[in-house]
Amino acid sequence: KLVKNVAKIDAKIHKLAGSSAKKFGSGGMKSKILAAEIATNSGAEVIIASGLIENPLKKIADQENHTLFNACKNAISARENWLTHLKPSGKIHIDAGAAKAVSSGKSLLAVGIVSVAGGFNEGDAVEIISDDKVMARGLVNFSNMELEKIIGKHSNEISEILSYQARNSVI
Repeated sequence: KLVKNVAKIDAKIHKLAGSSAKKFGSGGMKSKILAAEIATNSGAEVIIASGLIENPLKKIADQENHTLFNACKNAISARENWLTHLKPSGKIHIDAGAAKAVSSGKSLLAVGIVSVAGGFNEGDAVEIISDDKVMARGLVNFSNMELEKIIGKHSNEISEILSYQARNSVI
């Protein structure tokens, strides 16, 4: 069934797309919906139409045989969109003071970390947890083993503990 307009890609739309198991091709409608979700979250409108019909662009111009996915009104930055779709390698649990700083767009410092879970390396995506809820995601500047050594430490102590000139911020 053709859906002419999608205001927001939600669970219902994902369900309509079905699975990606196909004999031919590489993902089918499910992959197209995921790509449309990334694009619309970034503020772009997306059209999905058949390329197997004669004059497919004319059909789109004539408002025939396609689905329009509306751009999100509160589009997120490309970086935020990218981070949203990365699989996190670990979790960093933080205290209330660090949660307040992160919520206002500031860097996460080691002094605000309570615990670390999972195995990750510098540059990996991690979830930032406050009050048992994921509050953010970010790319970490330290491995989980390094973070274990500097949990709760002030920035001016980190380089001495790790025996190299380290960054002040964890994320």
